Amino acid sequence: MENIHLYNLAVPFKKYLVIDFNYVYSIDARIHQQFYVWSIKKHGQVLGIKGRVGVKEYKPGVVYIEARPWLTLLKRSMELVRSSPSYLIFLRSMLIRTIRDLRAANLSVERELLRGRPSKKRISKLFHSVCRCIAAAIISDVLHASFQLLKWTKEKVGEEDGTRLYLDLLSPSVESHYTLLSSAEMKYRERFLKTKDERLLKEFAWKYGFLHGFSIHRSPLEDPSYLKRRFSSRKMIRGKVPSGAKVRRQAALEKYYLLGPPKGFTSLHFIIFLRTLQLCVDHEELRHYWQLRTLRNFRELISSLDLDLERTSFEELMEVV
Repeated sequence: MENIHLYNLAVPFKKYLVIDFNYVYSIDARIHQQFYVWSIKKHGQVLGIKGRVGVKEYKPGVVYIEARPWLTLLKRSMELVRSSPSYLIFLRSMLIRTIRDLRAANLSVERELLRGRPSKKRISKLFHSVCRCIAAAIISDVLHASFQLLKWTKEKVGEEDGTRLYLDLLSPSVESHYTLLSSAEMKYRERFLKTKDERLLKEFAWKYGFLHGFSIHRSPLEDPSYLKRRFSSRKMIRGKVPSGAKVRRQAALEKYYLLGPPKGFTSLHFIIFLRTLQLCVDHEELRHYWQLRTLRNFRELISSLDLDLERTSFEELMEVV
C-alpha cells in the first residue's frame, strides 16, 4: 500500500492516518479545506466499494482517518483492478461522471447567481459534486499501486526508452489550468487589440481570470480595468501550450500493445487499464479547472451574503441561504 498517494501524505498515529491538507496544499479558505476533507468520505462511493471509513476533522484541514477500514477499501479496489476489466470500465465511467456533474453543477449555480441567489439545493449539489470530483483522484492512486507500470516498462525496453514510453503514454491531452490561462490570454489579447471591444475583458475575467491561483480572493486577472492595461502592454503570462500529446499517447498505447500484456492481464484487460490511466491524467487537469471555478462561485456567493471569505464553512453557508 506504500504507493497510494494519500497514504504517502498521511502520518500514522495509533489506529489512524493523519493528513494535514493545509501543509499539502496552499489553502486560504475554510470551505476550500472542506472540499478535501469531505472528499475522503467519498472514496468508497467513487471506487464502488461498500464499507464505512471513519473520518474525523481534528482541526480545520487536519483529518484523522481510520487506517484499517480505509486501507481495506483501497486493497479491495486494487484486487478488482487486477482481476476485472468491467471494474475498470466502472472506474472510467466514474471519472467521466464526476467531471460532467461538477460542470453541470457550476453552470446551474452561475445561472442563478446572475438572477439573484442560488437555491440551497443547488449550492449543496455544487459542494458535493466538487468533493466527489476530488475524491475520484484516488482512482489514479489505486491504479498505480495495483500494477507498477513504470517498473515493468523499464524491464521490458530499458531504463531510458521505458521512461520515455511511460511519460508519452501519460501525457495529458488537455491543457493544464495554467497553460489554458496562458493560451486564453494570448487569444483574448489579440482580439482586444484588434477590436478594442471591452466586453472581451469581462468575458476573459469571468471565464479564465480565476485560474491564476488557488486563493479564494479575487485575482487581478478578474479585473477588466487591470486587463485593459495588461493587454495593452507586453506583459504576458508565461506558459507553454502542449502540442502533439494525443499523437504521442496513441503511439505509446500501440507500443504497449505490441509488448504484450503483463502476467495476470489479458490483452484487452491491459489496454483498458492503460486507457483508464490516461483518462486519470486528463481528469486531473479538468478537475483543477472546475475546482477553481467552483471556488470562484463560492466566493461570489459568500461575498453576496457579506460573510467572511476565509472563515465561512459550508455548514454556516447553508444556514443563511
